[in-house]
Amino acid sequence: MTQKIKIIIIDDHPLIKEGLKQILSFYPDIEIVSEGSNGGEAISIVNNTSCDILLLDINMPVMSGLDALKLIRETHPYLKVLLLTVENDFGTLKEAIDLKVNGYILKESAGSTLTDAIRHVYSGGNYIDQTLTKYVFNIINEPSNNKEHATKLESADPFCLLNEREEEILRYISKGLTNKEIAGKLFLSEKTIRNTITSIFKKINVKDRVQATIFVLNNTTLKH
Repeated sequence: MTQKIKIIIIDDHPLIKEGLKQILSFYPDIEIVSEGSNGGEAISIVNNTSCDILLLDINMPVMSGLDALKLIRETHPYLKVLLLTVENDFGTLKEAIDLKVNGYILKESAGSTLTDAIRHVYSGGNYIDQTLTKYVFNIINEPSNNKEHATKLESADPFCLLNEREEEILRYISKGLTNKEIAGKLFLSEKTIRNTITSIFKKINVKDRVQATIFVLNNTTLKH
């Protein structure tokens, strides 16, 4: 029998929480092991319940999801966290990524998108809602949000240290593809992809795939 993905759901809206439970109940590889309604409960539940992924709302009473996550990270630095929220502003996304979330999905997303995100995060990937990715690109396109980056990059291409293949792989990473998926698209071995990604991260001075995604989002519109 396939091992189930153990999920904790934290959301203060009973109807949304029941809806999530209903959706996930249809998938035999996913098991809800506990639930809560605010950030304070999230901390207590995480400290006393074994899980694979924390599905966490942001805007909640008593303590927000992000405030709770700051404390959770002190004792559970490697816990996989998937934020579920109605927030679609760039500032919230940046703050969430600083707290090393593994995924960020909007509540308006389809059930299949949620389960895809859960499985992707469980397998070691990072997930940013496609709708949100488009929104982030729109934010970056605003002149007022480009001034700081434009000043830094007026005389330098942020991708200049990468060759064509490395840039292609970096863009696949920013779209959430796994090493296996990238290898399949480029007809290369996973080992080659892993080695290339290590080189890319050193060249652009990032530590992980989420930071690499932000690098692409911040710089793509400035290059083209």
